[in-house]
Amino acid sequence: MKIEPIVKSENNELFYISNNLKIDTKKIEILNSTSLEKFNSDNKNSLIAIEILWENIEIKEEIYNEDFLAKLRNFLKICEEKNQLTFIIPKTNKSINSTDEIDSYISAMVHAARRIKDAKSVIGFAIPEEILKKDENSKLDENSYSFWFINEMNKKHSHYVYLAYENFLKKFNILEEAKNTDFIFY
Repeated sequence: MKIEPIVKSENNELFYISNNLKIDTKKIEILNSTSLEKFNSDNKNSLIAIEILWENIEIKEEIYNEDFLAKLRNFLKICEEKNQLTFIIPKTNKSINSTDEIDSYISAMVHAARRIKDAKSVIGFAIPEEILKKDENSKLDENSYSFWFINEMNKKHSHYVYLAYENFLKKFNILEEAKNTDFIFY
């Protein structure tokens, strides 16, 4: 099932493809995955960010929590019915030090994306803080950790856009470099 993109990135901002209207990424509602069942917003055309923990997706090495991912998918389908746009903010409580750990983290997020692939409300993923940190003071190019994350996601989800928290970009001294990418700042 191929989903056609409904949004695009221009100059690090987010726009609807259909009418070129700008979507305000500074006014987003951020939910953590444990608050999804309590969330009841009827705001039409709002942008909702959902923080999901690596630990909630991957219970053990390459063993995924399909119940959690099914609940996430159900929530995203409700957002779809309400014309609400969503994006996923990957998080972790683990320390990521090796490329093997980065690979596992990215693989878990790709698996999550695969499980929510038919939720048209999902416009993309945020570049995880832990990944951006690995790119500190470096070039954001095809050899960067951020583009490793994007390239793995794009193998099956080419309609996604990628967002980056502007304060993280500043913190890791890559904001100027990020302005030369298609990242959408929030």
